[in-house]
Amino acid sequence: AIAVTVAVQLPQARITAVDVSPAALDVARHNASRHGAAQRIHIVQGSLLENLAGPFDAILANLPYIPTNALQTLDVIRWEPSLALDGGPDGLQLVRMLIQQAATRLRPGGLLALEIQYDQGPTVAGLCQQTFPTASVTIQRDLSGLDRIVCTEAPAKT
Repeated sequence: AIAVTVAVQLPQARITAVDVSPAALDVARHNASRHGAAQRIHIVQGSLLENLAGPFDAILANLPYIPTNALQTLDVIRWEPSLALDGGPDGLQLVRMLIQQAATRLRPGGLLALEIQYDQGPTVAGLCQQTFPTASVTIQRDLSGLDRIVCTEAPAKT
């Protein structure tokens, strides 16, 4: 959904969409075609940025961020696959990995934006600041006023 939305909103953008799930990629292909963006989205099956060199102007991600032990208490587990939800013991397993990978693939002046669980903002912001010490790191709130996205703006080369 993120890749298709960005493609529709920014028609000049070249986009690479990555997911481990073939089913999720099938949905992405269908949606990209439905919205006239299929020619501008390169769809890749893989894990995070492992097989992508970059550099990227922006890395946007909605990774699994729910702690494993909390999954069974949530209704969403009935209609979403656990692969799309389970973020490991503290919910940040894949988030940590992506931040580390982004450090070598984000273009100077680029943006890393990560959707998070409402209570993960300070921790994820700290991880981003640790990895990108001179970056501007902010936490964006959703319409309910809850922390929802951590944005890291890498400094431009001087």
